[in-house]
Amino acid sequence: YTIAHLKLSMAFRETGFKHFNRRLGIYLTNSLEESNTLGDLFTGFGFAESIAEESKEAAIIKRETPIMVVIGNPPYSISSSNKGDWILSLIKDYKKDLNERNIQPLSDDYIKFIRYAEHFIEKNKTGIVAMITNNSFIDGIIHRQMRKHLLETFDEIYIIDLHGNSKKKETAPDGSKDENVFEIQQGVSINLFIRNQYKNGKLSKVFHYDIYGTRNTKFRLLDEYNIRTIKWETIKPIAPDYYLVPKNFNEEDEYLKGFAIKDLLSFKTSGIKTHDDNNLVSDNVKKLEQNIISIAECFDKEKVYKYSYRPFDIGYIYYDTSLLGRAREKTIYHLKNENIGLILVAQPQAANINYFDCVYITNCLTDTNMFRRGGPSVFPLYLYPQVGPKVANLNKAILEQIENIVGKVTPEEILDYIYAVLH
Repeated sequence: YTIAHLKLSMAFRETGFKHFNRRLGIYLTNSLEESNTLGDLFTGFGFAESIAEESKEAAIIKRETPIMVVIGNPPYSISSSNKGDWILSLIKDYKKDLNERNIQPLSDDYIKFIRYAEHFIEKNKTGIVAMITNNSFIDGIIHRQMRKHLLETFDEIYIIDLHGNSKKKETAPDGSKDENVFEIQQGVSINLFIRNQYKNGKLSKVFHYDIYGTRNTKFRLLDEYNIRTIKWETIKPIAPDYYLVPKNFNEEDEYLKGFAIKDLLSFKTSGIKTHDDNNLVSDNVKKLEQNIISIAECFDKEKVYKYSYRPFDIGYIYYDTSLLGRAREKTIYHLKNENIGLILVAQPQAANINYFDCVYITNCLTDTNMFRRGGPSVFPLYLYPQVGPKVANLNKAILEQIENIVGKVTPEEILDYIYAVLH
């Protein structure tokens, strides 16, 4: 706030301009708050009255002034502390009908600022948003409603993808080093959203450009290029994901002829969450016994089960539902018996990883944090009813399709095949 005043004053002075008949239009406020919250907080505190007045002046701007340009580098913070009713209400448009288990990344501050900017341009019926942000929204699965909303609001969208995502270990197309323009792990993009006065009712035209390489290379190219000289690639976002990056869907029809794992193996369970790994899990039965006696004063060896704790880390768990945080006793008991389970680990959107490599096989109970990217879905090959022999956890209709193609197969052969294909 102070530096902005100083730099603008210096810029005016360089032009020969010396006298002002009004204040500079710079206000101190929390952009994501609608009301005079900051002003109310400082009212009555002497020197802080000026801060309160700033907030009140800013609130008038937000309510009454046509906003035509929103520009900036908003903070990237998935654990956002901006939880005011106004912005939380606006952000609901990006979360509508997603049916996803984890939509926490949609509460990131940078996404709230994009929604904030979109709101003001939409309210004004015309304008431009220009921001450099985390680039996860351009192709993240859970960001699809956000992209759809932006496509419906604006006429043109320009994305300069600066990449630099160290979590994805990105490299340039020629295999050379790809660096972030900032000292952060998350990839970055420059985003321009343009709304004309007369929105035509169609989805935005989308233009995309990739820049890879070292930080200095990226800076040099950004200095050389402008919106007219960049060789944009035109993107045509397709429902339901509306990706703002180039995607090759040539083989999608063939892919969709297949079946989902959850349709073939219709029953699944989550992993166990102990809430006390130190005492309830061990690679040594004797050590486990000592731990249990120290917290429960008695030990029942019948409650000790082999335990898939981490990849290639098989230990033991004391399976006592009164001690375990989430025992999953109604679903995971099938794996207490002689069984095989296929473990698939969901890929969280926050990781922004563009490949899938989380496939494991287990023959015992499994931990919910078996792999760091998220809780696993465990598909047991056999189910053990309360009465009667075990049955295969296989959808008969899909099993018939498989047998029509390859002939008679056993459940184990199907599981082996799925595991091989997924890898």
